[in-house]
Amino acid sequence: MSATAASDASAGRAKHLGELAQVFKHRHGTWRDFGQFLKREFRDPSGQGTMVGTASGLSEMTCRHNAGGRHHTALAGALGPPVHSPGFNHERFARPCVSFGSYDAGKNGGLVVHDLCVRAAAFLAATGRGDPNESTRRDFDYDPHSALLSSSPRVGSSQVSDASGDVEMSEDITLTQAAFESASGMGEVGGNDDGFFDDEDVREAPGQDDTDSGDDSSCSVDVSDIPSSQDSAAQLIARGSSTKMRAATLGYLWNFADDPRQLRTEFKRLRSDATVCVLHLCGCGLCFTEPSGVKVVGCAERSHLKLGSSEENGRHRTFHHMLELSPVPAYAGLVAIIHQARDGGGVF
Repeated sequence: MSATAASDASAGRAKHLGELAQVFKHRHGTWRDFGQFLKREFRDPSGQGTMVGTASGLSEMTCRHNAGGRHHTALAGALGPPVHSPGFNHERFARPCVSFGSYDAGKNGGLVVHDLCVRAAAFLAATGRGDPNESTRRDFDYDPHSALLSSSPRVGSSQVSDASGDVEMSEDITLTQAAFESASGMGEVGGNDDGFFDDEDVREAPGQDDTDSGDDSSCSVDVSDIPSSQDSAAQLIARGSSTKMRAATLGYLWNFADDPRQLRTEFKRLRSDATVCVLHLCGCGLCFTEPSGVKVVGCAERSHLKLGSSEENGRHRTFHHMLELSPVPAYAGLVAIIHQARDGGGVF
């Protein structure tokens, strides 16, 4: 990938993540909510709550690691029993490569940003976030049993809080200090890292503009599908309703779904650091077409992903080419050698 292409891809990634964050900010979603949403998207069985609007198409892909693939038997043998071979003691070696998103030749699977935001809005509404009747013309936490509402002696319709939990006060509203701290994420659970999204999480990154990132487009969805008010994220989504982001971007964040603090840190890194790429340790990240004409969507399995530089990505490309050409009996040994090479850790 050229430097210009990498820069464009980074700008697009920052923009698309910002649009998704805007949905959570306007509906007072927390970073823990975002982690649970990622689990819904990837059908993670450890997720909690109602399954809402889960994306379709998550499946084991055709590749050399999975059943029927060139190295599947050798990989299974290295995983034991009776014991794991040295270098194969991480969960990534036991988890299959999974296709997720739509087919984009030469790219990782694509997720239409607008559709993703629609599913996020539906998920948040189902968990008690936002204003489903749009009666206030603004999204807010409407759950009457929340700490904020139950702790308020008087609550009027003029109550509005932003994504960092700051509450605008009118003459009709009185809040206790405990309620305010609970709403703003300043209580006992993780501070704001476990609390609401704030302006920093949706602010445009340096050099980011309204132009398309160059990703392919798909069928668009009417923005009226989004259950939000006129000052919500609908306007953000409308200006690029068919633009896609890469499934592996969310796949990487899926790693941190149970750690709100680290999830926010990695999210900010993906938005702000133009030098990092999402790397596929399995080497199966790009969509391709089999000789039979069957289209295969690239891998987005969380444990197969890491962040690294474009230079590291180039070395990984060499390692994977070597593995693809290796005789099956030599596979485990070659993996062990690669793991000792510069930037070779985890490649298989």
